[in-house]
Amino acid sequence: MDPRPARMPWLSPYLAVRNLERTADFYTKAFGFKVKGMKDQHGNINHINVFHKNTVICMLHPENAMGSPARAPASLNITASQSFYVFVDNVDKIYEKAVASGCRSTVSPEDFYWGDRMCTVIDLDGYSWSFAKEIKKPKAKAKKKKATTAKKKKTSSKKSPAKSTKKKVTKKKVTKRKTKK
Repeated sequence: MDPRPARMPWLSPYLAVRNLERTADFYTKAFGFKVKGMKDQHGNINHINVFHKNTVICMLHPENAMGSPARAPASLNITASQSFYVFVDNVDKIYEKAVASGCRSTVSPEDFYWGDRMCTVIDLDGYSWSFAKEIKKPKAKAKKKKATTAKKKKTSSKKSPAKSTKKKVTKKKVTKRKTKK
């Protein structure tokens, strides 16, 4: 039996945020995420699940909630040591919405050597979000395959008896010339 609630991954980052409702609203408008809050025993929303493509990608809680000392990176005036890499349908559209909503751009949309179009922004609480879409398979794999094929051809030519005899003959001629002088 699976111990997880429906649509929950095995691992979910749990982010401390400065203002729970503001961050939930921001993630909805800037990134297009869906959110669902949970009320505590006093009727207050004290926890929010953040969904992308019908799966929970992270959870939010207010700073210092339930005795936790966790604080948002922006509250501590630091850069978050972790970042998030989320695949989306349209990198440029997400980037434009995120920046217009108040995110700080760190990498504008660009095609990268590993085959993804990607951008990175910092949200209102100081968390780093990269949004990506695979645009093509990396060329390095194709080059590596060609290099391996060329290596095989080179190796097989060394094993060829005709070529190895030729090399010996060439060496003998050089030796004879040196002897005549």
